[in-house]
Order: sequence, then C-alpha cells, then structure tokens
Amino acid sequence: MTIDGINFSDNSILDNPVKVGNTYCLVESTAKTQIKCRVSETGAEAEYTGPVLVFLRTQEEAKNALTEFNFVTPVETMTGLTNAFDAATNSQVFTLTGTGFSAGDPTSVGLFLDGVK
Repeated sequence: MTIDGINFSDNSILDNPVKVGNTYCLVESTAKTQIKCRVSETGAEAEYTGPVLVFLRTQEEAKNALTEFNFVTPVETMTGLTNAFDAATNSQVFTLTGTGFSAGDPTSVGLFLDGVK
C-alpha cells in the first residue's frame, strides 16, 4: 500500500505506524510525503472499506477513508523454508521453495521473518 500525504518522518520506518481497520500495515519505507507498507493477511474474505490510520510521531493520527481496499489471495504458495550457515560469507542462507514466484527475478520476492526483511 502506498500512502501519499505530508508531515511523515523520513528518519525511521517506526516513526509512522499505519493501521488498516484492526490490522497493522508493516512499513517498508517512509519519506516526508509518502509511506509504503505491506498489509498482513487477515483471513478476511469481504471487501474492506474503512479508515486507514497513520500515526504521526509528533501529531495526532491522520484518518483517511478509503473508497476500496481489497485483501486478495496470494498467487504465491510457499512449500518450504530451510536455512544453512555459509562459512564463506559468515551468514545464514535461507532457501524458499514454492510456486507462483516471479520467474527469473529473485528481487521481486521479499522474505520477512518477525517483521524483518
């Protein structure tokens, strides 16, 4: 979701929490006039039309009534996730398997563990 506005913080993704109904949106990037976030899957099957709250660090929350917001079934299906330590890079390497991922473009897949990309 992309939210355009004013008075957003560009210091930290934690400065401007976003809430869609009862679900928090996971902020991925923030700038003075724009916030980009991912809405977690909620299990809701009906179309959601309602308030989106952007909590400004130094001001009251800013309400925005959306005319339409749809939660959709993901086209990707994850079938497995494994990890192994790579001594050469001194890092953990995660391998994600499944179907529906964008072919040939690994940058189009984002993996988040406990909210961390």
